[in-house]
Amino acid sequence: MKPVIVVWKDAHAGLEGVTLEEAKNMEPLLTASTGWLVFNGPEGVCLTTDSYEDEEETSGTFDYSFIPRGMIVKIHYLSLPEIFS
Repeated sequence: MKPVIVVWKDAHAGLEGVTLEEAKNMEPLLTASTGWLVFNGPEGVCLTTDSYEDEEETSGTFDYSFIPRGMIVKIHYLSLPEIFS
């Protein structure tokens, strides 16, 4: 897995009311998520913040985030030393 920063446009919600003019001026929230790139496919990307390698030389993740392709602005690939070697 490669470390990445994914810049994407996120939806948002609020508990307080808005006027029609405020609603017309709303935009997606530009967001940056960092993590290990588990999968980069046609529908989107899957990131994890934690990964592991066990004694049987298999690996997995503890959590994940999925970001749909249409929401992604760009993906920055980071350079880090190999963690499990």
